[in-house]
Amino acid sequence: MPVMSYAIIDVETTGTSSKSGKITEIAIILHDGEKEETRYSTLINPEMKIPSYISQLTGITQDMVEEAPYFYQVAKKIIEMTEGRIFVAHNAQFDYDFIRSEFSQLGYGFNRKKLCTVRLSRKLLPGFKSYSLANLCKQLELTNQRPHRALEDALVTSELFEILVKKSKEIGIESLENYESMGLGIPPLMDKEQIDHLPETTGVYQIYDKQGFVLYIGKSKNIKKRIIEHLRSNLTEKKDYSFIQSWCSIETITTGSELISLLLENELIKKHKPLFNHALKKSKFSWGIVQRDKIELKKLDDVNEIALLKFSSKKTAEAKFEELKLWEEQGQDIEKHSLLKFPKGRVVLLDKGREVDEKSFILVDHEKILGFGYGDHLEIGMFQGQIFEGLEYFALNDYPDSKSLLLPFLSNLKVIKINSNTSFDPIMPY
Repeated sequence: MPVMSYAIIDVETTGTSSKSGKITEIAIILHDGEKEETRYSTLINPEMKIPSYISQLTGITQDMVEEAPYFYQVAKKIIEMTEGRIFVAHNAQFDYDFIRSEFSQLGYGFNRKKLCTVRLSRKLLPGFKSYSLANLCKQLELTNQRPHRALEDALVTSELFEILVKKSKEIGIESLENYESMGLGIPPLMDKEQIDHLPETTGVYQIYDKQGFVLYIGKSKNIKKRIIEHLRSNLTEKKDYSFIQSWCSIETITTGSELISLLLENELIKKHKPLFNHALKKSKFSWGIVQRDKIELKKLDDVNEIALLKFSSKKTAEAKFEELKLWEEQGQDIEKHSLLKFPKGRVVLLDKGREVDEKSFILVDHEKILGFGYGDHLEIGMFQGQIFEGLEYFALNDYPDSKSLLLPFLSNLKVIKINSNTSFDPIMPY
């Protein structure tokens, strides 16, 4: 087995979601694949209340973290310890997502190759009913002095890792990383490096065949994660297998904004008409409110079906439909409801950018979507003063369904009215 270095990590948190939760404790054990080299652990002040049920689970209370360092104070230590090492954890994506989220809030990226001891255990130690850390400790007779504390969980994960390394050597596995990724089904015309270097950010991706034709276009809040989901799919049908086998390269466009990703994906699909978008793609917006004699709630069978509003969740669609239906029954003009009230005149809609110090903007002229662009806080601040010299935007076609894609996002965007005679510099479309 090639000589590799590893950082075995465990974090304790305020909840289960990295979007709303924070880290309360972290432990890092540096390992050379045979033995521990050094270790580090610390409590972290999460700058938020720890729910009581979490304290009951972990034993970490509000008082314990009150004087602990903030994440930014230990961030450099984490970078230094994990640099050039493979990130190992039990259910690695959980710990990795929390650490990446903490760094993202500081304006930094955190990217490491990952190795999951859950996935490895399933492959190398088959037959257990559960692969939770607690059950593996029981089955393998490993002692965890304080479950759900970062250092103790990391130490027992380190012991498990050593068992997995030994087992892999016994059966002649040369690379644990490659073995763990087996089942990804890396396409024959691609190498794993292309997958490893995909961005883990919001944007659009285009998959090409060897002739340079676009096979598939998609968007995701985490491009790399979405591509891996494609590759881990159960490709039982011939067309699905043919799709993966045809991949040659992947082009990505980071947007920072989910709305811009939606609009750009819509634009590119209509432009290129990829074969497998029709064969495989099921719209995430599978429910819509459509206007006939009266408004109706409808399951959308076609990605391009026109609707007043589109939703990914039936429950959300039903709630909004009832709201609009009541408005309609009161004799009100449906288009004047706030859900469907599109900004009048010429406006700029501000959204997240690709970096912490950047904003994105969408230019709309009398309900027609012209395009999108980016600027730093200083440049975006010029909107307030009606100064637009030098600001460029990527032109988009105003398709009939573009408006229904934009409407659900309006309530979360800052809307700035601009003079009708102001000019921007359009860039050629994607």
